[in-house]
Amino acid sequence: MIRILSMVLMFGVFLSCTKEESNKKISNAGNSKDSSVQKSISKDTVVNNAGPTDFNVNNYGSYVDDSYKDRSSGADWVSVKILPYTKGNVMVSVRSRADKMKPSCTYDGIASVTGDNELMANESVGTMVLKFKDNKLTISADEDSKNIALTYFCRGGGSLAGTYQKIDQELDQSQIDKTAYTKRLNLKGSDITFFIEVTGKKMTVTPSGLKGDNKPITHTIDGFVNDAEIADLNSDGSPEIYIYTQSEGTGRFGNVIGYAVNNGKSVSQINFPNINDNKEAAEGYGGKDDFAIVENTLVRRFPVFKPEDANAAPSGGTKQIQYKLKPGEAAWQLVIDKIVSY
Repeated sequence: MIRILSMVLMFGVFLSCTKEESNKKISNAGNSKDSSVQKSISKDTVVNNAGPTDFNVNNYGSYVDDSYKDRSSGADWVSVKILPYTKGNVMVSVRSRADKMKPSCTYDGIASVTGDNELMANESVGTMVLKFKDNKLTISADEDSKNIALTYFCRGGGSLAGTYQKIDQELDQSQIDKTAYTKRLNLKGSDITFFIEVTGKKMTVTPSGLKGDNKPITHTIDGFVNDAEIADLNSDGSPEIYIYTQSEGTGRFGNVIGYAVNNGKSVSQINFPNINDNKEAAEGYGGKDDFAIVENTLVRRFPVFKPEDANAAPSGGTKQIQYKLKPGEAAWQLVIDKIVSY
């Protein structure tokens, strides 16, 4: 599904004024059904971090449905956490009660800012609209979407639709689903699916549909996972997945954990180079990475720090690095193809 608006909001405006480009984004996440994630933008276009509007920072925080107040009586409940991500984009995380039952609704995604009090989360099954007013969050389906956009990430007939009240205290940790991140990825036209689940520092990637070994792969992560995508960057007919992590702390140093499917039979890890191995790429680097699949490249973008800049105040513009997927001697490699500063 092509979603022009989402990519415009995610990547901002182009610096080039001489040529218009098409922007597409397919973004899907789920805990119970197949989904796919793929973003697209011209590979020769520089994109920046500016969004069309600023999101109201008072909207960040945790929201709960009406059943939350009855949790001591055994009621099921659903919560929505709204977290900052990048300019023009916000992280949305849905968790529900899990101490006495399987979680009813689970979702992790990146929503685009469409107003100071409004977000849109574009998924393959439709678009969710999140509106904020008077410390309340209302989730509904876009007028062009069906209700499946609201039920897709729930089980047992549940739905994300409704109004949630903001709370100041921490969510009930004795009841809440402890899964830190979850996503199911499937590339359109492929029978191969990946299910990603993170608990604590342990990430489990479980493939299905391979002709050979479908055993789960475990990986210890540094920090946390904030997004994951599926693509076929080498155009060999077999998908790869790219999982984006950030370290904890103010630096938010980014990393990519990738796995490639080999002839539809097995999975092997993709090597992602240390940025410090390339002098031009590393100059001015101080973390705060943003990753995305852009056509047949992996794009890394981050603010550039000058020597005198404080950690929270980079002033050197933005650097964008494009990686191509190339075969190596022992494994697939992500290799720097282009570096642009603006």
